[in-house]
Amino acid sequence: MTTTTKLPELRFQRLKNGRIYARAQFPGEDKPRRFGRADSADALASAHREFDATLARWLANGRAFPKAPAVGFTIAEMCDGYLAHQDQRHGAGWATRGGNGKRTVYALRGETTGADGQTLPASPLRALYGTEPAAEFGPMKLKTVRDAWVASCCASEINLRVGSIRAAFDWAVENELVPDSVAYRLSKVKGLKGGEFGVAEGEGRDAVAFEAVLATLPHLPPVIDVVVELLARTGARPKELLTMTRGDIDTTDDERWVAVLKQHKTAKKGKARVLVFEKAAQRALAPYMDRAPEVAMFRPAEGFAEGNRRRRAAGSRPKLYGNDAVRYERERKERLAAGKAPRVFSETYDSHALRKAVERGIERANAAREEGGLAPLPRWTPYQIRHAVATEADVLVDRETAAAQLGHASTTTTRRYSHDDVGKAVKASSALAGRPSLALLDEAVGTGVKLSAV
Repeated sequence: MTTTTKLPELRFQRLKNGRIYARAQFPGEDKPRRFGRADSADALASAHREFDATLARWLANGRAFPKAPAVGFTIAEMCDGYLAHQDQRHGAGWATRGGNGKRTVYALRGETTGADGQTLPASPLRALYGTEPAAEFGPMKLKTVRDAWVASCCASEINLRVGSIRAAFDWAVENELVPDSVAYRLSKVKGLKGGEFGVAEGEGRDAVAFEAVLATLPHLPPVIDVVVELLARTGARPKELLTMTRGDIDTTDDERWVAVLKQHKTAKKGKARVLVFEKAAQRALAPYMDRAPEVAMFRPAEGFAEGNRRRRAAGSRPKLYGNDAVRYERERKERLAAGKAPRVFSETYDSHALRKAVERGIERANAAREEGGLAPLPRWTPYQIRHAVATEADVLVDRETAAAQLGHASTTTTRRYSHDDVGKAVKASSALAGRPSLALLDEAVGTGVKLSAV
């Protein structure tokens, strides 16, 4: 007698919140497969299409889903495949363009050689389980990998790196390289909170005092000092200025130059990001305007060349502090060993390079302040300037205007950036003649802060 197996059917589940989800139970699987929302005509049609494709694949494989081989597809191969997929999806160099790219590489990379010739160790995932089958990776192993970061990372950073590992396994499931049960089990590992299991709490990103920025400006390298000035004037995200090209800027209006950015945080969502440069900002930008439309406004090679020019004009190398001396000496020996090969520069600065340049500028400023008997400057990062602008704008103007200045789609985001400020107490009596920080910046630039011009 011939028996027939009943085909899986698409069923619908209504949750307490009113949302409806489509799902289907396939023979031999522990839990139903989900096919997304089904509470609208478009969502229902999408769920049916996805179910039909899944059912066809199941039937074509002999009424079963293909299983990953127990041996053969290793963790290391999965990591390499996922990183190659990211290269194809986002283009070469995606990991250096900010966002979560660098974090993904940290979580998945094998042993490699850095730009300075130093050997970078493999990630804990690769070091501990790289040769093991990806199909056998489970929650306990993921928590072991997570524990390797506890001593050096805060809770939020650890959770983001674990998220990158989960994303790699999701990609493997999507391409039928591992059973979907692996990704499901990994999703049950809960994120860490600061203070749990000895994990440090991340420091909140507060606004930086503009006085600290102004005191650091004279100690920043060429080009970087102009970028920092423009961050203070516009409230832009660092990456927005670093990737801005000459072709982005419209100089038709002499009073206000307008830059409609091609690359920015919400570009993939179809949103526009506009930066407005008033007269003072135009003077800072002017030395960099003579270039091709597709060329970035701020280039590392120009900053390096201007730094050399200043050192030659001074007749001696400037005093070095801390890690600067070690780094310069190491790079000098490497160039000598390579036959004085010319340095290769990126086309643009990235956010990491900007942050490191600011850190070294603060070190130099504090060394000079110590010699003069002054209190040291606090550590600050370029992104804190944006928070300071948001806080100041929240005092002086309505939130909708502040959101337009900062490029926020929602005023809720602007509120999250705006920290409590004593200045709010005198908001009613303050004249809205302009941001006080701009007056300080204009005075500093005009009476003592020498900014670069290439």
